[in-house]
Amino acid sequence: MNNKEANQSRLTACLSPSGEQRSIRADELTQNARDVLAWAFDQELSASELAPIPMTAVEVKTGDDDVLNIMLGGDVFTRHGGSDSLKYFTHKDDPDWAVIFSNDCDGCKDRGAKIVEEFSKK
Repeated sequence: MNNKEANQSRLTACLSPSGEQRSIRADELTQNARDVLAWAFDQELSASELAPIPMTAVEVKTGDDDVLNIMLGGDVFTRHGGSDSLKYFTHKDDPDWAVIFSNDCDGCKDRGAKIVEEFSKK
């Protein structure tokens, strides 16, 4: 298998049967992090500070501080919107990062809202 075929195989493996992108390494995030993301996707937060493009996917550095990574952003959290093509995801092959798509985020938005509310009181 050449490099092009290997890349296409990897990208195809990230599609659901309906053709939508599937999250990568979601199980590496804590449930709290997935809950916060479910809330964020439900709120249709923007993927960009300049354009009102709804956030449809994120890349999150995994580990003990994953909720903090999401809440504070910076170089440990990347928002995506407009195109879910994996070619725009810089951490898709990095085992220390999770790629979460809004269409299959398994968090609870209600729990996420409570976590965000508590975080904002700190």
